[in-house]
Amino acid sequence: WGKVVHRFFQLWAQQGATDDELTEMIFYEHEIFDPAMRKRFKTDLQALVHKVERSPQAREIVFARQGRNEQSVLMRLGDDYFTGTIDRMFVNKAGHWEVVDYKTNHVQAAEVAKEAAKYEWQVKSYALLLGRLFPEQPVFPVSLYFLHPDQFVRKEFTAEEIAEIADQIKIIIQKIKTQFPVRYF
Repeated sequence: WGKVVHRFFQLWAQQGATDDELTEMIFYEHEIFDPAMRKRFKTDLQALVHKVERSPQAREIVFARQGRNEQSVLMRLGDDYFTGTIDRMFVNKAGHWEVVDYKTNHVQAAEVAKEAAKYEWQVKSYALLLGRLFPEQPVFPVSLYFLHPDQFVRKEFTAEEIAEIADQIKIIIQKIKTQFPVRYF
């Protein structure tokens, strides 16, 4: 389901196709041929489209004049490399690039904050990548968009926080390299 939703969002604002045409194309791409699954996914996608169309914040993200979908980023971090794929980047109302990560799991509204805490390092990682792409920005906003129940959790990072995150990730990478050294045969 998550791959279907991500692909739909990736194509939705870019294509001249109808929602039904996009859905059929995505079903074909992901080899979804089971009639019951297709019916359920189509119903769920239609509900999601209506939800986004009614949400000013979601519309701003999906239909931003400047935006990128499924953006892969690779950066040098000390002697190592750090990479990630960002669901959506867009220029927000303040004129800053912002990262949005779509969360397709079904969460109760009262549980969103607790669920968002599980993604702390993912959010920090996206902030680090965003900071590397646009170092001139005064802040680096990252949002988790929980599609069910249509709630956002947003955090802005400063340049100082980005530097701390980079240092923390360097330490983590070093621990991984120490505990799991590369063995050449």
